[in-house]
Amino acid sequence: MLGRREFLPIAAAAGAATIVGGAPAVAQTPGPGTGRGDLHTKNFGCTGDATTDDTAHFQAALNAAMSSGCRLFIDPGAYLISAPLSISSGLTMLGAGMHLSVITLATGTMDGIIITALDPVQLENFRVRGAPGATAGSLINVSPSSTDAAYEAFRDLSLENGYIALNMGNAILWTVDRCSIDSPAAGGVFVQSVSQPDMGDSSITNCIFRLGSTGTCIGQTSSGGLRIQNNKLLGGQHGYVLLLNAGAQTSNLIMVGNSFEQQVVDSITAINNSGPNFYNIVITGNQFAVTPFPINLNDPTPGFLNILSISGNVFRGNGASGAVAITLGGANQFTVNGNTIAGAGSTGILIGPNSSSGKVSGNTIAGWATPIVNQSGSVVVFN
Repeated sequence: MLGRREFLPIAAAAGAATIVGGAPAVAQTPGPGTGRGDLHTKNFGCTGDATTDDTAHFQAALNAAMSSGCRLFIDPGAYLISAPLSISSGLTMLGAGMHLSVITLATGTMDGIIITALDPVQLENFRVRGAPGATAGSLINVSPSSTDAAYEAFRDLSLENGYIALNMGNAILWTVDRCSIDSPAAGGVFVQSVSQPDMGDSSITNCIFRLGSTGTCIGQTSSGGLRIQNNKLLGGQHGYVLLLNAGAQTSNLIMVGNSFEQQVVDSITAINNSGPNFYNIVITGNQFAVTPFPINLNDPTPGFLNILSISGNVFRGNGASGAVAITLGGANQFTVNGNTIAGAGSTGILIGPNSSSGKVSGNTIAGWATPIVNQSGSVVVFN
């Protein structure tokens, strides 16, 4: 049994100064009427040559788009920035493609794009590239100060390197879809709603995560109503970590159709962290491969996880010493049904003494030294 793990929220890089001005070398007039036509970065003096500092000119283009209601189009090129770009009101920003429109961070201790807007922001079809081995900051940081941002949409983005790829620090009702999140040092997507901890109704879908041995693909400390569906989560120390903030009332987690592979410790884990109980969890139709503790809900706090269904998942163990496919330490009112657990390991399903009111049935377990260990007096096993 492994000890507790930590996933800490990442704030904006300390001392980062956002450039909000800087007169463009070439001004562009929006199309006739507010909100009509597109603005283009290179018409505001950006070079996109990967070596010239484009921060001031890029911010000027953003400012013009926000004030006019026009969309901002990132022309093909590599845009070097030395300070965070600021989005403070509703905006749609589109690139020419993940490999064509690239924003590159100058250092490994800065945020790339900071979103403080409460109005909808939509970012699509470009790349943000941070420094390998970064030690602070987020490639995209959604962090309004007092109220949750809402209706953000991030689609077809490539978020590469950096420290945290996408920090949803204070946001609800957002969508992350078809994004590639490659090699951030600490985490892929961080999920939190500071102002309304049990609000969320957000989704991470159709994304690819690739992390090194110390990172976490998805970390959540609050924000209810999260759907994680049809993603590939490759590598990292943890695939998904639920680490509730103390006092954060949060519920409703759906994890469907994902592929977890080669996590160093576990694919899905949940830690009470002095928070309240968490209600309504569905983990179904996922695939787990060569990870020692795929579903590692080993926090022993009685009733920490309430109303939980783990069904129809497929596991392939890696034969690690002490490996357990499904661990339930403090769950209440749960079912573990119809899972296929193959490969090799120590225990297929481990029910801890603090779990209660559960039923384990209809699972296929082959190749594991001990198929099921039930340490609870109120969990029924029909397997």
